Amino acid sequence: EWLIPAVYSCAKGLVVDFCMRVPEDEIRAFLEKWEIGPETEQERAFSQQEQMQIDLDNPLCFDIRPAVLVNGRELTASHGSGLCYNPVFPQEMGDKSKWVAEHYALDPAAGWTVSRWCFTWATSRKPAIRELSVTMRQEQRSIPGPHFAVSKPGDTFTFVCPSTGERHTLTVQEIQSDEIS
Repeated sequence: EWLIPAVYSCAKGLVVDFCMRVPEDEIRAFLEKWEIGPETEQERAFSQQEQMQIDLDNPLCFDIRPAVLVNGRELTASHGSGLCYNPVFPQEMGDKSKWVAEHYALDPAAGWTVSRWCFTWATSRKPAIRELSVTMRQEQRSIPGPHFAVSKPGDTFTFVCPSTGERHTLTVQEIQSDEIS
């Protein structure tokens, strides 16, 4: 569930606030799966592959790039910022995320990812806004895959693509050693 609680029209462009609602039970399931809590997060070190999977699993993380059209012309995103409100550990969230959640009257029983995006006008001057549309686009994300080792031409490695379930086989054609300075 997405909300756009505010859109600000400024001299240099448009500022849009996006809020994504995340049910508390999804956050709890994620935290339990990875055994993450306020006391364990500082102590536990995750491998690079585990961290990639955590980012994919985290319901409060998203890789969305909004596209904004004003009067049929797409605006260029110049910069943005964001924060999260986690109802499981509200004391760990800090005053700013609590203030934003209260300011926009967001349900405190749910988790929220709030992001503010700034867009520059497509024209040299601020236009009169007759039409405004927003499209959310999913960014590409890296998915951790299997690790393998080969030693000679002809060696093969078979794996299943994690996103499609399709089976693939890599076959070594040639191996060449090189030294990098």
